[in-house]
Amino acid sequence: MSAPRSRAPLEKRARLRAAAARHVAAHGLAGFNLHRLAAEAGVGFDLARHYYRTNEALIADVARAYHVALGERMADAVLAARGLSGAARVEALALAALEAMAAEGEVHRTARAAVAALPRVAEAVRNWDAWLVGEFVGALAAAGVREATVQCVLAWSVVSLIREWAVRLEGVGEAERRVCAEMLAAMVVRS
Repeated sequence: MSAPRSRAPLEKRARLRAAAARHVAAHGLAGFNLHRLAAEAGVGFDLARHYYRTNEALIADVARAYHVALGERMADAVLAARGLSGAARVEALALAALEAMAAEGEVHRTARAAVAALPRVAEAVRNWDAWLVGEFVGALAAAGVREATVQCVLAWSVVSLIREWAVRLEGVGEAERRVCAEMLAAMVVRS
């Protein structure tokens, strides 16, 4: 049974994004080709080109969808963390971010590659990161870090470190990610 016609474009775009993420995770941006990806996704090239006028547009959509998924995965944890104080709040946010990014695997690596290579994608990601940085600024303030400049520098550093760790920690369990979150909280919050 086929999907209702109204859902078909969403599903085709999702298949194209998945094919793009697999390609970039395996090969980087080298050889990225909408013709090949459309065939792999089972979508006609003309339709794929209608959805994404350029290869960069497809990569940008992968990064956008990834950040929407991260926000959805992290929403409950972020709200729960707001009720914590001190290092526990920083740790809870760090663990939520690590868990969300690790759950996205290939797509996380694709978004990182896109940020490194494509300025427009990088700008969009910085806007999403600003939300997460803001959460860490609030957590650091609640943990006793008083100076706004220090809060900001630490928060941006924490988010950058978490993005890197999410790649390095693929395939490890939650216990290992929890240790990393505890260590990160201890690094940025004075006892």
